[in-house]
Amino acid sequence: MTTEASTDRLLMQVQAASGALFALFLAVHLGNTMLAALGPAAYDAAQGQLRAVYQLPAIEVALVLAPLVVHVAASVWRMLRRRRLGQPQPRALRSRLQRYSAVVLLVFIAGHVLATRGPSLVFGVWPNFDALAFTMIWNPAYFIPYYALFAVAGLYHLIQGLALALPRLGVRRWPGLRSQRVVFALASGGALLLLLGVAGFAGAFSEVREGAVDGSYARLLEELGLVDRAAIAGASE
Repeated sequence: MTTEASTDRLLMQVQAASGALFALFLAVHLGNTMLAALGPAAYDAAQGQLRAVYQLPAIEVALVLAPLVVHVAASVWRMLRRRRLGQPQPRALRSRLQRYSAVVLLVFIAGHVLATRGPSLVFGVWPNFDALAFTMIWNPAYFIPYYALFAVAGLYHLIQGLALALPRLGVRRWPGLRSQRVVFALASGGALLLLLGVAGFAGAFSEVREGAVDGSYARLLEELGLVDRAAIAGASE
């Protein structure tokens, strides 16, 4: 085996293992987003229980932060190597969508982590349903498409990523994931639930404005000089 081939095989294994590990967090995170369609109480109740587990320091580092950093590093490294070696782009639709979703996630992931985890680490403010709802009231033209695209890209990358990663890790109990129809069916059904969740944040199924504008996240943004809550509340009436 040549050095180039062995390096690519190693990166592929690292990418698969780190991605499969991070998938545990991503799956529950996306599942909770779907619950937003049921309203603030359902979302916040699930979020509180999940945070009590995945924000334990050891778990957050071992199952969230470390796998994410390693997966991104391995993925970017492989992208750059393929470009340097002049390897052709994949022709299969599911593979091309996997790369497109990866680009979307790479563009937004750092800002998402900063906006959602930063307030709790620095200011002791945990973004709940009201926080996401407030961003959509504040700037709906940006945040509604942003959350929809980010969530759907994450879901597709999760499903197709597991379809690629599990066989590479010696796990062959889900042969259905080899089928493009199965992958697209799971992604389509999940995307619909995610879009309903985003619509829930935007107030499609319940009144969210008052709680969002008066929430701790909106108050924090105002204290930082980023928003004018009174003006936003008046504009939304």
